[in-house]
Amino acid sequence: MALWGNNDNLNNAGTVSLNYATKVGTGTGTTVGAAGAGHTEARVGDIIRFGHREASSGVSTYFGDAVIVGITSVGELSIGSTAGLKTGMGSTVYTISQCPKSTITDSNYSQTNSDKDTFVYGVAKGGSQAAAEAIAQAARINPEAAAAARRLGIDVPADVLSDDTQLRNAAGLSRSLAGSEAEAAFSNTVVAASQRADEIMSELDIGKDISSFAERLKTDVLKTRNELDRASSALYKEVDQLVPASSLVDPRNSVMLINKILEEVGGVAALTGKEKALFDKLTDPDTPLTFAALKKFRTSIG
Repeated sequence: MALWGNNDNLNNAGTVSLNYATKVGTGTGTTVGAAGAGHTEARVGDIIRFGHREASSGVSTYFGDAVIVGITSVGELSIGSTAGLKTGMGSTVYTISQCPKSTITDSNYSQTNSDKDTFVYGVAKGGSQAAAEAIAQAARINPEAAAAARRLGIDVPADVLSDDTQLRNAAGLSRSLAGSEAEAAFSNTVVAASQRADEIMSELDIGKDISSFAERLKTDVLKTRNELDRASSALYKEVDQLVPASSLVDPRNSVMLINKILEEVGGVAALTGKEKALFDKLTDPDTPLTFAALKKFRTSIG
């Protein structure tokens, strides 16, 4: 088991009593030792806390913590030592934790040393996620910037992603101290980000010369556009050969589309010049629209 686990309180149904001589705990209505999905039940190496940590009138006493060294069956376990426990324990409630085993032998955490008693808490996955989300909200982390950093695989400090001026200023002030831990950490972050940027440029075959890449990109875009223009011209020629020039055009679909645009922009006055010209052409009742006329109009407006 690692020094710290992810959970402060695993399943803790029922009660448990302890034989101080044999150091065997027997549960009543417990699930200790049962098979669970993931680490949801007590395991060897976990910490068992006997009693209620916030004892008050009518609530079980807190007797202390012990390391689970064995689980013989469902509802029965053994502990490594009773040194950190109060005596006089009967059947009591309990919790299972993944706090450090070192706390059991530290007098600061022993129930036999009541003037120094201190609780130790783990951090559950759900709790840490909720806390992270709350911190991100308070820090006003820009979600788009954070998502971009994740996509690129770049580890960026929270203040760099934050829209909060005070947070950025405070972080900048701490890094301005020469030789400080904050300055060193940020320097390492900048170096790592630079290395990642070089990796991305290499993956894209950009090289160090951005201007040459920009020129190559421009050339590729123009080439693609020209290829598309040639393909569209070929398609229009095929259509011209199949449709007689004097054929009347049914403009209903185009009119429906323009009407939708009119609803979105708030009226004819908000249309662009080309949109207005097309609208007038399609809705003119005195001039039937033929295929040849539509082709000519399309060419004129581009």
